[in-house]
Amino acid sequence: MLLRRFNFIFAIFVILLVAYELIFDSTSDVIFYLLPIMFLLFGIEYVKGKNKRLGYFYLFAFSLIFLTAIYNTIL
Repeated sequence: MLLRRFNFIFAIFVILLVAYELIFDSTSDVIFYLLPIMFLLFGIEYVKGKNKRLGYFYLFAFSLIFLTAIYNTIL
């Protein structure tokens, strides 16, 4: 229950951050580091719940986005 509340609050925060990025045309890459964390938390929530297939899909998406963000940071 606590993870579900945290995910909801975190998702609202990310949506507001994306809106800020679009409106003010900011050049920060913060969204590319927060989005994988959101997918990771959603994946954990779904794997612990009844929808394991969707949870593993979120975890797979987390790993792809996270590795891409790390790769782009290094280069």
